[in-house]
Amino acid sequence: MSVAQKQQLDSLSILVNQLHEDNLELEKEINEYDKKIDEVDNHIDKIKGQKTIVKEIYHEKINSVDKLTVRELDSFFTDRYK
Repeated sequence: MSVAQKQQLDSLSILVNQLHEDNLELEKEINEYDKKIDEVDNHIDKIKGQKTIVKEIYHEKINSVDKLTVRELDSFFTDRYK
């Protein structure tokens, strides 16, 4: 193997090592973004759960309005729109 070929091989070896290091850095960044995505997904799931609870509460209140007397309805709307 000639000196020029050895130099070229060494240059390529250095380049490959640099590419491996760059790849590791990119993988670290990807893992950080994956963690952030998981956090956002968990937050979204929490909000969806809270939305469902609020929806059920209002559904119960709406259904209970049908059973209220006039006096109870007046009190309900007075309290609601203070």
